[in-house]
Amino acid sequence: MADLVEDRVISEEYKLWKKNVPFLYDYMMTRALEWPSPIVQWFPETEILVDDTRGIEFTNQRLLLGTNTQTEENYLTITSVQLPVYDDEREQKDIYTMKENEFGAFAQYADKYNYEIKIPHQGAVKSAQYMPSNTNLIATKSDNDLFIYDISECKDDVDCNNEYDCVPMFEFKNLNTKSELAWNPYIEGLLLTGYRKDQLAIWDINSASNNGRKSSSSKRNLKPKNKYTDDIETITDVAWHQFCPTVFGSSTNEGRFCLWDIRSKDTSRPSHTVNAHKFEISSMEFNPGSEYLLATSSPDRSIALWDLRNLKLKLHSICLREEWFHRIRWCPYTPSVLAACNNDRRVHLFDLQCMFDDQTPTEAEEGPSSLIFTHHGHASSVYDISWNPNELMICSVSDDNVIQCWQIMSKFLPNLPEKQEKPNEKSASG
Repeated sequence: MADLVEDRVISEEYKLWKKNVPFLYDYMMTRALEWPSPIVQWFPETEILVDDTRGIEFTNQRLLLGTNTQTEENYLTITSVQLPVYDDEREQKDIYTMKENEFGAFAQYADKYNYEIKIPHQGAVKSAQYMPSNTNLIATKSDNDLFIYDISECKDDVDCNNEYDCVPMFEFKNLNTKSELAWNPYIEGLLLTGYRKDQLAIWDINSASNNGRKSSSSKRNLKPKNKYTDDIETITDVAWHQFCPTVFGSSTNEGRFCLWDIRSKDTSRPSHTVNAHKFEISSMEFNPGSEYLLATSSPDRSIALWDLRNLKLKLHSICLREEWFHRIRWCPYTPSVLAACNNDRRVHLFDLQCMFDDQTPTEAEEGPSSLIFTHHGHASSVYDISWNPNELMICSVSDDNVIQCWQIMSKFLPNLPEKQEKPNEKSASG
């Protein structure tokens, strides 16, 4: 009976959200995947295309996804999605016209979502990231194993279903950890992961020996460059500092986070250890705009903000009733904005520049003053979120096989920069 009531509440909330989509978003796209994807990441490249017959511009971008199924073969997938190009000076007459068969695509173009590459993966894809300096190199993790793929070697081996027989160029078996992985944003080829239960490892794929590999059917065993030991607790997440290339952080299942420096010869003692949360830390993120700001999230229903210059005191806490945060992501263009997905189907956006604004009692009941927007588009728990590197757009994936690309109206972002740079952009016509 309780499940029926909950399903009815979810259905009613979804109907209400769907009705208000045109008044909340500049763009909204929903697709159903064959299997749920635990991960999502936008690729940085953007291709500008032109539909000459209608004179409409749109962008073609790619997404990194993976499958999580216990009964069938798992895949690492790369998909392409075509997004509208909005011109502020051009009147968009049909911006609020929804297509009957494509909910949320309220723009004057036919949005498309296609699989480009499907690579068979040993086990469910629990974590995946491309290398920032070479997006053809992708690191993935299953429950126990680490793999690194070079997708540039897959492109000549496609079948009619876009499925590639691409083996990993590196692998490390029996990693035995469920922590995340992270590429160093400055030092090419340096990868950070959990290692065993209570250790960290840094892998350098540039120094790995070739072993005479000459074909895509061979692979190399990868060995860690350095190992760091946390003898007490299980590692849950890892992250590189966004300004100092030698500093990284790790979090544990007991609510602690540690800071490390690869220049230190002592690999058994972090430079800083902080008891941050009552329960495990589910996610940690260094801010891309401030070298001193770190955010951590936990099932204790809070997001904690930390000033690295004074870790004895918590800088600020963001709390919502009855919700715990699974994943947090800083906005790359407005570093004061933080996106967080939780166990209750929602994605929240917080703006730290608003966290001390005055609130009425009614507003305070809805959430903290820093809460500027809540995305209600999912009907199941949200696994992961990713900011589009070229647009203020988010992609989110949920437990019920749904993927959504959405861009909220700028009126909800009062501190939005007046003009955004768009890197990695190239033009084409077709």
